[in-house]
Amino acid sequence: VTWVVGRGDLMMLLWGAITLILLRKGKNCGAWVIPAAWASFILAVLSKETALFFIPLFLLADPPQTKWRQRFHHVGFLGIGAAFLAVKHLLLGIGSVMILITPHPLEYVTRGLSVLGHYTGVLLLPFHPPLFNFITEVETPGHLIGGILAVLVIMVVAIRIFRSSRYENLRLPLALIAVFLAPFIALSFTAIWPFSLSTRYMMAASVGVFWLLARGIE
Repeated sequence: VTWVVGRGDLMMLLWGAITLILLRKGKNCGAWVIPAAWASFILAVLSKETALFFIPLFLLADPPQTKWRQRFHHVGFLGIGAAFLAVKHLLLGIGSVMILITPHPLEYVTRGLSVLGHYTGVLLLPFHPPLFNFITEVETPGHLIGGILAVLVIMVVAIRIFRSSRYENLRLPLALIAVFLAPFIALSFTAIWPFSLSTRYMMAASVGVFWLLARGIE
């Protein structure tokens, strides 16, 4: 049972981070780097399928001036992800996740913002939060306001970072936060309790937060 201590999450994060490092720092080290990155990503996906969310981040690991014909190796990451999902479906036959339907569309917005406010609190103040929560526990005015503020801050920071080449080194950690936040906010709209809302999902996003802080201190 891997989720008790989160070892699956840790291994996924380890191999995903190694893949990013290989792509960002090792391209001038020889032809072995890309196969090594593919192998590392395979280990990340086998550790936990959440590693698939790393795929868009691999594009940001390339220098901005990289031409598209030099990015062909990213097709390998897509192929690995597609092969994993196909084999998993054939072996396990897992169906689609049940989505919670509400007659009031505004509830999707308020729940999403409330969950974002909850996870923002977990990222900024990670002091012994409960492992799992009921959705009703985070649907509060405080969490809703926190989610609205988080959206505003992320938008302002993203515009500033992506509009200026001066902050190029901050793009990847910001994307890491966003990519590992959005899917787990969407997960709160599914009927897979208690796994629809869990603080352990923020493990990868927390790396992005501390990465940004480290860059800010520099």
